[in-house]
Amino acid sequence: MDISTESPKIAVLSWLMEQGDSQIEQTQESDPRPTRRPRVSSQEAAERLIETTILLMREGPFNNLTVRTIAARANLNNSTIERCFGSIENLYREAARELALRSVDRLADSPDPTPLADPDFALTVRFRAWLLTNGTDPSRFLARNDEPLSEALKNRQLRIHNISPLTAQTLNELVSFIFEGYAVFNESHAINDEIRLNILAMTYAILESLPTLEATLGWEGREAVDVTPATDESASATEKPNAGEKPR
Repeated sequence: MDISTESPKIAVLSWLMEQGDSQIEQTQESDPRPTRRPRVSSQEAAERLIETTILLMREGPFNNLTVRTIAARANLNNSTIERCFGSIENLYREAARELALRSVDRLADSPDPTPLADPDFALTVRFRAWLLTNGTDPSRFLARNDEPLSEALKNRQLRIHNISPLTAQTLNELVSFIFEGYAVFNESHAINDEIRLNILAMTYAILESLPTLEATLGWEGREAVDVTPATDESASATEKPNAGEKPR
């Protein structure tokens, strides 16, 4: 503070005013209050939340998938999750379903016995396993016969192996059970590349003998089992609640 050219009183007042302006600027820069986020449509918000949830699923761990974390990464308010999905559980379900649907387009028409070994599908399986161990109702993940992934898997088996819908359905369920177990527990098994190759060799042998197995079981020309009635109740129980409605 230079007071050589003006009276001490005026100089002190000027210095105090400068300090006040400086403090106001610093307070504005460090204001911890959140800025008001721009409002977006429900559709855009829902898409953004699903993509953000998938991104956080890839980054892991799944424990980080909280309302606050997802909303903040999506640059949305916490309440947007309830407005769009009714609950965080419904958002989880839609994100897992979206990952599974993305794997449909990558199902190659080849004799590969492990079409479900898609990274997105594997991530979905591990995520569903985590949710189930944390108390999520399993009926929230029941797949219907007419869902795209189920249809794609069934049609793939029919084209490649020339088998009946019943045999294709049973094969897909068997492969799903095996792969889902592998996706979750493979690191807890003492297996190496040789064992994996042996498993693939046995699987190929089973696939090649499908027509014989089908004839032995008497399944030629048989239609798939209709599981729709078994899922109707669960489907109604998992419908997205309206905004403001309490999550079940």
